[in-house]
Amino acid sequence: MGGFQICPFFIAPLWKRVFFVFGLLAQIGIWNPAIAKVSSQPVANLKISFGVKEKHYVNKISNTTLPLSVRITSADTLISICLKSDSLSKSLFYELQKAKICMDEGEYLMSFENYRFVLDKVSLLLKQNSVEDKENLHQYKLESLLQMGKCSRNMGLYEESTRYLFDLLKVAKVKKEDNYIVKTLSFLGGVFSEIGNRQMAEKYHTLALKAIDNNVALDNDTKFSVYNNYAGMYYQKGQYDSALYYVLKSHDYVLALGDKRREASYLNNLALLYENFKEDELAKDCLFQALQLATENKLCYTRGITLQGIARYYERQNQYKLAQDYYSQSIDLATTYKMLKLKSASLRSQAELLYKQGKYIEAYQTLELSYLSKDSVLNEQNAEKIMLYSNRYENGRMQAENKILQQDLLISSLQNERKKILLFIFIGLILIITFFTFKMVQKLKKQNEANETLHIKISSDKEKSSQIIGENTRKFTNLLEEKNRKLTSKALVIAQTQEQLNGIKECMQKCKETKDEQEKNTLLKEMENALGRMELDKGWDEFKLFFEQVNGDFYEKLFAISPELTKTEQRICALLALNLTAKEIASITNRSVRTIETFNYRIRKKLKISLEEKTTHFLSRLLG
Repeated sequence: MGGFQICPFFIAPLWKRVFFVFGLLAQIGIWNPAIAKVSSQPVANLKISFGVKEKHYVNKISNTTLPLSVRITSADTLISICLKSDSLSKSLFYELQKAKICMDEGEYLMSFENYRFVLDKVSLLLKQNSVEDKENLHQYKLESLLQMGKCSRNMGLYEESTRYLFDLLKVAKVKKEDNYIVKTLSFLGGVFSEIGNRQMAEKYHTLALKAIDNNVALDNDTKFSVYNNYAGMYYQKGQYDSALYYVLKSHDYVLALGDKRREASYLNNLALLYENFKEDELAKDCLFQALQLATENKLCYTRGITLQGIARYYERQNQYKLAQDYYSQSIDLATTYKMLKLKSASLRSQAELLYKQGKYIEAYQTLELSYLSKDSVLNEQNAEKIMLYSNRYENGRMQAENKILQQDLLISSLQNERKKILLFIFIGLILIITFFTFKMVQKLKKQNEANETLHIKISSDKEKSSQIIGENTRKFTNLLEEKNRKLTSKALVIAQTQEQLNGIKECMQKCKETKDEQEKNTLLKEMENALGRMELDKGWDEFKLFFEQVNGDFYEKLFAISPELTKTEQRICALLALNLTAKEIASITNRSVRTIETFNYRIRKKLKISLEEKTTHFLSRLLG
């Protein structure tokens, strides 16, 4: 101990023994001089005492170098202090901090239980009208639902995860919390991506990305999460260029946040992509930068992940000794801070490395250790559940056997009585069936007579209706022919109108040749174009009106086959359906025959018309 002489405790002077005890208590966190000093002050200074205590334990919670148990104990102490001072909202805040610590260290089940406790407590408080600080309580509810969805996803409980995330989405939409809405959409995309439903994953990732584009007011943390998850989606699809684009895009928000943990994670993601691009040197630079950040800022979990990445780099370079050293460092770090998930992953990677080197026995032993290093709390609870279900099953089976024995005794005593009852029931059924059969025969006779009368009436009505239908058909055919003739005449009117317009253009051309004023020429040219468009569009509008009156469902059938047809192609389809030639259509539309043939080729391609069939024949069938 610094400052103490090496001597037996009990023979040392009294003042040395007292200082030794207080020094030891201060080192293990039980006693703090600042707290002791304030606690010795009068009751009037209790507020200062609470603030100092709070600051002390907050520092311990945020110190990532301390073991998980010490940080959780500090959080519990803070919660207890808040409850004693009737600060319920603040106690829930530290419950959330405690859950976050567990999640960062990979203890997802413990974290999930803490978040669920907060959610239940907040839901109960919000039902009370007299409760204060409702705004913070709503925020705690949203954060709890989000983190419960994350924990469930990390534990592989994808159905639970989607349930909590969809609940969060409903609450966030009611409260108009855009940041939570976008985060939820992004995390839903991540869940669907992990279960292999790429279509749903892409849907929710795209919705989150669109929300960012439409809402500039979102915070940087939300934008970072969305771009990071979007990059993960492309990484899983093997589209590494797109993944790199979104990882680089997320870096702007990492810098804005100033979060060293996110910056180190960004470098790790970048290294993973460079690894897939076979850019090992770039990957190495990113990994060592991430390691430096994680070490300087005491980011234990991020440091462990980075050590794994460096080990993989040396493994690809066939430098197995260095790779083994970095895997060992990652395992030691995970063991020290009880990061079970990280330890299990590092052991599996180390086992694969040993197998490559031909050390099969050591590889097998390391692999066994990786399975033993999974979340012990989760395994223990699962074992308890299995034992509970087993005991329930055994008890249920014994009860069922006793019931069967009792039933056998009852059945043997009641068999004779049942036979008698069945006999009486059988006789009664025969009598009932006989009675109803007689009644049914009489009813059928009456029904047959009524059917014959109805059949005669229907036959006569059918003859009359066929005559009426024939007459109506002839009328409709004549009307249709008349309308078609009107359409043809309208098409000819358009052609004549076009000829008139061409004459106007020739006159304007002559005016342009006789006078050289540039401004006048420009105006004349604009007038030509305006007159041409106005008259032609007017003719087309009248033509379309008549055409739709005659063949109302022509365009609907056309869109059903190919919705990609342009407005010009629709017009040409209508003219082709009327069996007009390319030359006639060129005259009507003021285009060259070559252009009409090009449109004909595009129409055939979009409508997928076979080579054996003419376009006019195909389109005329749509008129009927």
